[in-house]
Amino acid sequence: MPLPSELDRKIRLRFDELINEVEELLAELDEYNREHYLRFREWAVKTSGLLMMIFGDSKDGEKYISIVERHHGPGIYLPVGPNEEILSSSVQSTLATLKGVRDNYVNGFYISLDNQIIANVSADYMEQAEALLDAGYFVPAAVLCGAVLENRLRSYCENLDPPTETVKPNGESKTLGALISELDRIKAFDKQTRKMLRAWADIRNAAAHGRGDDFTREQVELMLLGINGFLANHL
Repeated sequence: MPLPSELDRKIRLRFDELINEVEELLAELDEYNREHYLRFREWAVKTSGLLMMIFGDSKDGEKYISIVERHHGPGIYLPVGPNEEILSSSVQSTLATLKGVRDNYVNGFYISLDNQIIANVSADYMEQAEALLDAGYFVPAAVLCGAVLENRLRSYCENLDPPTETVKPNGESKTLGALISELDRIKAFDKQTRKMLRAWADIRNAAAHGRGDDFTREQVELMLLGINGFLANHL
C-alpha cells in the first residue's frame, strides 16, 4: 500500500541527501587516499540502510544491497596508491543504481499494480460520496464512505504478515466492525485511530440500516475528511 505521507517525504529527502552527498565527494576526488575510501564506505552504509527501509528482505532489496556491498563491502580494500579512477568507477556504479531506484520509487513503480488500482478506485468512490454529500444525500454518502473503508481495511488485513483473518468460519466476509475488532486485537493502529474507526463504523451501520436520524450531515462531512486522511496516511 502507499506509504504514509510523512514517511514518504522523509524517504524522498533521504534519496536527495545521499545523492547530493556522493556527488560532492566525487567532485572533490583528485587523488585516492584512505580518507576518501572511508567517506565513501560511510555513504554506502547509509545507502544500504535506506534500501533496507524501503525493500526489507525482499528480492529487490537483496539485489540492490548486493550491488552496494559488491563495490563497498567491509571486506573490500583498494590497494595503496593513486586509485581514484577505480574508486570513482565503483562509486559511480552505485550512484547510478541509487538514482534508478529513486526514479522508480518517486514514480510509484514499487507499488504493485493491484494496490494502485485499489487506491484509484477508492478515490473515485470517495469523490462520488462527496458529490452525494454536496447534493444533500448524506445518508448514502455515509454508506459509500463506509464501504470504501471496509474494502481497504480488508485488503490491509490480508496483506499483514501474518495475514489477519477476514472471513468467518462459515465462509462469509467479516463486516467492517469485525475487521476493526481484529485490528484492535493486534493493535495495528494507535488508540485514537482505532476510536475513530469505531465511530465511522457506527455511522456507516446506522446509514446502511436507514437510521438517518442517528447522525448528522456534519458528522458525515467529518467522516469523509477523516477517512480520506486515514487512507492517505495508513493505507
